[in-house]
Amino acid sequence: MAGELQASFGAVDTNGNLIDSIPFTNYAIDQALKLIWTKVIPVTTAEADLDTSAAGITTYGYLYLRNLDPTNYVSFGPKNATPAMQAFAKLKKNEFAFFRLDPATVLRWIANTATCNVLVKLYND
Repeated sequence: MAGELQASFGAVDTNGNLIDSIPFTNYAIDQALKLIWTKVIPVTTAEADLDTSAAGITTYGYLYLRNLDPTNYVSFGPKNATPAMQAFAKLKKNEFAFFRLDPATVLRWIANTATCNVLVKLYND
């Protein structure tokens, strides 16, 4: 079977004289195994790895993150050679990210100011 995972994205920016858009696009993503791991994880103000060891997923596919906090943000990025992460993105209140996760990368995160609950969905490739 093909295209088991469906995703859509589009954006419109209208800010004064600035008008821009990303056309609405539908994605059909093949998934070799019917497997998804879903969990709400409290992200604290101490940097930590996103631990997916209990997920049972052998081949990482797409990762969905959604900050459920109404106030604070979460920064995330790959783990460096040292225990610190290289932050490349953040999720403000109620924001989300959806991307294919490289299985060789350990993702780390940290909450700003206070613990934030983050909804995590990891799809098998």
